[in-house]
Amino acid sequence: MREKARQELAGMRFGLFYHYLDGIGAGETREQTAARWNARVDSFDVSALARQLHELKVPYFFLTIGQCTGLYCAPNETFDRIMGQEVSFCAKRDLISDLSDALAVYGIKLGVYLPHCPATDPTTAAAFGFTEEQLKNGPTFVRNEPLQRKWEACIADWSRRFGRKVFAWWIDGVGVNTASMFSITEPNYDSFTRAIRTGNPDALVALNGGIYRSEELRDVSPKAQLNADEDFTAGEVDIMMFADGINWEGKRMMNRKALNGEVLHMLSYLGQWWGAPHTQGPRLNDRLAAGITEYVNDMGGVVTWDLPFMPDGTIGEEFVEQVRFISERVRRNEQ
Repeated sequence: MREKARQELAGMRFGLFYHYLDGIGAGETREQTAARWNARVDSFDVSALARQLHELKVPYFFLTIGQCTGLYCAPNETFDRIMGQEVSFCAKRDLISDLSDALAVYGIKLGVYLPHCPATDPTTAAAFGFTEEQLKNGPTFVRNEPLQRKWEACIADWSRRFGRKVFAWWIDGVGVNTASMFSITEPNYDSFTRAIRTGNPDALVALNGGIYRSEELRDVSPKAQLNADEDFTAGEVDIMMFADGINWEGKRMMNRKALNGEVLHMLSYLGQWWGAPHTQGPRLNDRLAAGITEYVNDMGGVVTWDLPFMPDGTIGEEFVEQVRFISERVRRNEQ
């Protein structure tokens, strides 16, 4: 079944992505932050976004459950139990399930984004047991088995909640967590992906090692070299790679010989930066954005474009027109 899902992803050609994030407010009480976050999540108009994506012929969409801010857009009893706080930083609304249901009306698939470990804000770090070294330098290159087990339990909780409503998971920060992720013994990549697939054994998984795809990470340990369970390349690409003439093969990003069955996938952003405000406008003109998409499609790959969004979760008009241009070019090539 996962092989069929891989083939379906490869055939979709392009999709969209939101970095739907907020932060813990400076000087706010926990109650104030939670109230503000819940109000924002509640304002997301999933039906309106679904209609836009359908009209633009976008076959899949990714949304962050949460990132490094410590705020998450779906409930998680395991996370709350570990935190031991009466006021949760997980939204009361299950935005992931609500959005998936709205997208399913049009046959659009939903993927999700999570980091390799929870946020390092003081409260979360204390509850999950970050080491002194991790607190000082960030959660980099330090094996912390209890922390990893707790985070895997949280992921399994979300996975059970979402089930088959989520078709793919994109996991960030793996390049700085090789000591845990690619260990010979668990917790490691095996236990992490097993947690992801708790609710959907056919869920697709990509691990992001930064601007280099995970093939680079497989050089760091025997476990990394033996594990070929990833389904699609994380494919994070920034603007400098475009300026370098898209020399991805030189960086092994797009080396099809090293894919080990994974779908060739690229992720970049249409705004000025990841999750940039919609008011800043596109960084690429329409022809270049479409051309990059076609370039990857011609190699058998698929492109995901991160883009800004309006306060109600819909796509702003300037970006609607750019996505429409990309979509029309892609669909014309299919004929």
